[in-house]
This record gives sequence, structure tokens and C-alpha cells, in this order.
Amino acid sequence: MCSKDKAGILWLSEGEMSGSHMTLSRYDGRSFTRIKSDNQIFGISEDSAGNIWFGTANGVYRYDGKSVTGFNTAPGRMSQWYEMND
Repeated sequence: MCSKDKAGILWLSEGEMSGSHMTLSRYDGRSFTRIKSDNQIFGISEDSAGNIWFGTANGVYRYDGKSVTGFNTAPGRMSQWYEMND
């Protein structure tokens, strides 16, 4: 998966060589920077403040340019959501 933000930075989710994890990386035209590794990474999007949001199998995360903050990352949270919204 690939997404481009307002500044033209590419955000990529890609599988690692081991095949057990994916990595969220950014590419600024010169170099790649690894941001976060997780089981799955999907749904990369930028909000109006320039934060990068992405979903994983373990929850939703926000990258503010300095750090990654997780939301709804309690074990089993997604399966509980699906049960409530079926």
C-alpha cells in the first residue's frame, strides 16, 4: 500500500523479509525511514493537521512526525467491535 501526503512524502506499508510483520515507512525522495512494524498495516491517511493515521491488526495509530500513538489497541478489541456491529 502506498499513500502520498500534502508535502509529497510517500508512505508505504510493506512486508518484511521474514513474512511475519509489515513496516510503515516514509520516503522523502532521498531516503526511507521506518516508522512502525506490526502484524498488518493498512489504511494510511493524512489528517488536516498533517498527522499520519494508519490501521493495523492491533488497532489504529497516529504518527505526528515525532512519535507514534496507539488508540484502541487492547487485545481482542477489533473482534469485540465486529461482534457489536454485525
